[in-house]
Amino acid sequence: MIRRIGTGSGRSAGSLTMGMLILIHFSLAGQKSHMVGVTNNVFTPADITINVGDTVIWTNTEGTHNVNGTTNSFPDNPESFGNDVGTGWTFTHIFTIPGDYSYQCDLHVAFGMTGKLTVTEGAITGTDRNVQKNGFTLYPVPATDFLTVDPDGVVKSFSVCTIDGSQILDSEVRMDTEFQLSLEGINPGIYILKVESENNVIHTGLFIKK
Repeated sequence: MIRRIGTGSGRSAGSLTMGMLILIHFSLAGQKSHMVGVTNNVFTPADITINVGDTVIWTNTEGTHNVNGTTNSFPDNPESFGNDVGTGWTFTHIFTIPGDYSYQCDLHVAFGMTGKLTVTEGAITGTDRNVQKNGFTLYPVPATDFLTVDPDGVVKSFSVCTIDGSQILDSEVRMDTEFQLSLEGINPGIYILKVESENNVIHTGLFIKK
């Protein structure tokens, strides 16, 4: 039987250790940044394909423009992104939800200044198995209401952090069989799960909450 663990009780939140930060660095290494140039009446490239968790960086080097990918303008976009009209700006967005996205420059859409993004599920989705050769299993990824953990050992504690290191869940447990973590109240995005045994960290890695 799979045990479900809620988020109502646990230890007080704490900061990330240096060891965890090092592990997070390697976990994030597979994610990529994609550059889009913004000049008069054009985004270059105007159509790109990326993976979930990748970053897109728009750099305005010519003229007055913006990036408008909001769901108000494009209701079929899985999520909103965009910035204000201006000059000489850089706008960055991490895409955490797969799907097809459209965007435009509001001032120059009549001149064809539009762009498209295809976000695929990529390498950090699916079932994460044999992490650090400990037989650790984590699924489903992306997750929705629950994240199922099969530790292949005794779990003493777990924590969930945002990718900038802010801790949002932290609980003491005593489990040696498959269990579920409730993700109720957590916004969609990319998070870091850390699972510890009595003597060491048995898993640190990314998961996606849809």
